[in-house]
Amino acid sequence: MKILVTGSAGFIGRNVVGRLLARGHTVVGVDSLEPRVHRDRPRAPKGVEFHHAHVANCPYVAFCDADAVIHLAAQVGVADSMADPLRYVRENSLETAYFLLDLARAHNLKRIVVASSMSVYGEGGTYVGEDAPCVPMSVYGQTKYDQERLVRIWGQQHNIPAVALRFFNVYGPGQALHNPYTGVLANFANWLLKDLPPVIYGDGTQMRDWVYVADVAEAVCRAATEDVPADTYNICTGANTTLLEATRILTAALGKHIRPDITHQERPGDILHCTGDPTLARDRMGWHATVPLAEGLTTYADWLKENR
Repeated sequence: MKILVTGSAGFIGRNVVGRLLARGHTVVGVDSLEPRVHRDRPRAPKGVEFHHAHVANCPYVAFCDADAVIHLAAQVGVADSMADPLRYVRENSLETAYFLLDLARAHNLKRIVVASSMSVYGEGGTYVGEDAPCVPMSVYGQTKYDQERLVRIWGQQHNIPAVALRFFNVYGPGQALHNPYTGVLANFANWLLKDLPPVIYGDGTQMRDWVYVADVAEAVCRAATEDVPADTYNICTGANTTLLEATRILTAALGKHIRPDITHQERPGDILHCTGDPTLARDRMGWHATVPLAEGLTTYADWLKENR
């Protein structure tokens, strides 16, 4: 298959592209390569036909003759979205609408997959299913909901199966340390490697569902290349882990003996608990997470030590 991947140079995008290439697919990549902070240096993925552009400014996608599209491109970060809402609405919601306008002229497209987020649930609670109310508490969560609904509606309009994948907390090797918006575990690792205490907002008892990046990439590839029913799916483990416990595991994996700094202060847009129910993805996609958090964090810590 020929597959167009937006956000192909990002953390998840690189893992998806590598898996697609390993399975013999042809990949066309689109990425703005814009660093969120000046020390991040994103690179074009190897082995693909790559286009350096925003998705709203790449009309060539209409003529790329892709069999499937994987739309991963987005600005990420809950706290940042609350400080800069216009950028998130512009680059997530509006650019997705422009992208779909161009994509409507594609001739061979048979399937589209869009990356969404657990943030669409807002204060979702524990073991939340796809039928739970979506009440985003952050601008980021709202724009991810915009993306998934735009793509699902567009798919229905053009009779093209559209699959939305709601990623929970993704982590693993390759996650940028210098980018404060890529994930809380990357932030914790950055502090620990500098022998500084990780800063935990709230009291640390917040429940999260961390899913390893290789498992996420597998879910994306299946949704794009197999006959997965058009629907919305949680991509999660179903395991409840507190921020304090995740910090403890990561600290031990890095060989550190540092206590976290628990602020007992909440930030705008942050939620207390959100862990997912992966049943639908298991039943309809044949997918389930295979890497437990302790194993994944050990692998992540080994990668950090080699690439610090």
